[in-house]
Amino acid sequence: MSKPLIVVDPDASLEEAVKLMFDRRIKKLPVVKNEQLVGLVTMTDIARIHAEMVEYIKSLAAKYDLPKRMEKVIHYYVV
Repeated sequence: MSKPLIVVDPDASLEEAVKLMFDRRIKKLPVVKNEQLVGLVTMTDIARIHAEMVEYIKSLAAKYDLPKRMEKVIHYYVV
């Protein structure tokens, strides 16, 4: 886990969450409201479920030097 913990608000868009995950080089992003965990967004879930996000994820992947753990997920589910 990262310190400080990187989280997203439930009102954030999926694009914002994905961008944050790429910026911070993380595969899992806790969703927190009023200091309470309400969910967890993972790169794997996004790639599997949200087909419309595939092009956005590909464009971000091309711009970032990603850690191997993220490359594996993107290659498996997106490419």
